[in-house]
Amino acid sequence: MELLSTAQMAEHIGAHPATVRLYAPRIPGATRNERGQWMLPTSSVEATRSLISGALVGHKHRTSPLNGTGHRALRHLAEWESGTADELALAMQIHPGNIRKALAIAAGLGLTARTDQNWSVTDAGRRWLAQQAQEVAA
Repeated sequence: MELLSTAQMAEHIGAHPATVRLYAPRIPGATRNERGQWMLPTSSVEATRSLISGALVGHKHRTSPLNGTGHRALRHLAEWESGTADELALAMQIHPGNIRKALAIAAGLGLTARTDQNWSVTDAGRRWLAQQAQEVAA
């Protein structure tokens, strides 16, 4: 029986390798190799495609580049003028590492800026927040 890695199977069916790894235990004939990696029989390509596409029906992809944490952090910073990740984490009851990640993503988009430990919302970030508020109101 010919076997495919999860990356090879993902390429065959047009899915992300992580998605195939997630569903691998449910794929008929799936086994683990000596390194613990999932190996899937070539005969299960259609079953894998069907399983994954069926699971993703109705799945909504994010339209905003920021998740809810990033959006909330930006709103707090806009209100406060500036703040640290630890201050935001305390106010939002979220782990500081998750706040730092969200702020780093926002910074990559030009929505936040960091000076020492303080983060602030950029002009572009304020425009983005205003646009998001208009979309919600519409």
